[in-house]
Amino acid sequence: MDVVTVTCALADERVSRTVSSALPAAFPVTVTDDEGTATEIASEPETIVSLTPANTEILFALGDGDRVLATDDGSDHPEAADALPHVATFAIAD
Repeated sequence: MDVVTVTCALADERVSRTVSSALPAAFPVTVTDDEGTATEIASEPETIVSLTPANTEILFALGDGDRVLATDDGSDHPEAADALPHVATFAIAD
């Protein structure tokens, strides 16, 4: 079980992060969505596409901004996120 505690005050960039893991991630792993569709993830993902502004800000606050390749059109903070390609809106995703 992974435990992540995040405290963000993005206005002045104060961020604390606590991450602990009882078990290391094992791949391949199969995940099943709420409609019952199973997908196998063969290896640990190295890059991220963020589809909401809140997730984008959290990823950058956690220090994972360098892994984010694309965002939604509402992700404009931090400035580095706004420069990334936008692949989704709240209405549709490419």
